[in-house]
Amino acid sequence: MNSLSPGPYLFWSVIAGPVVLEAWRQSPSLGLSFVLGFYGALIGGFVAFVILFATASQLGPKVNYFLRLVSAVALVIFGLYQLWIGLAGLIGGLF
Repeated sequence: MNSLSPGPYLFWSVIAGPVVLEAWRQSPSLGLSFVLGFYGALIGGFVAFVILFATASQLGPKVNYFLRLVSAVALVIFGLYQLWIGLAGLIGGLF
């Protein structure tokens, strides 16, 4: 999936690549620590999500229903906000 997406290529060529190169020029350990810290935080975040959702699935059906309801309401509110911003941009000056 990511091999077809331009996001990782843009990130590493425009943002992270120059940072790693500059850090490597100062000290190779700085460049290596940036890459290890980046991937450590990324993988650590994924592990935290897995633990969070595994824990949430064991809380019972009523709690799961409530969490799904909260998620649905949040998505509806966010969608309405995005529609409002989009229409304001098209029409101009709605708010």
